Amino acid sequence: MGEKVSLLSFVNNERMVLKQKLQNKINKKEPIKNGITILEGIIEEISKNGELQVLKKYEK
Repeated sequence: MGEKVSLLSFVNNERMVLKQKLQNKINKKEPIKNGITILEGIIEEISKNGELQVLKKYEK
């Protein structure tokens, strides 16, 4: 524990967790789909602008 993880790795891992939850029998899938969409948007931002810029944008 305590190791640094890049934002991109964290976001990708969270997206995979949410996609696995979609496959499970869950009643409310729409919030999970929305979360995946948000995470994919962050991934796109990181690839376009770089991790440092995205961190600065959301640290407010």
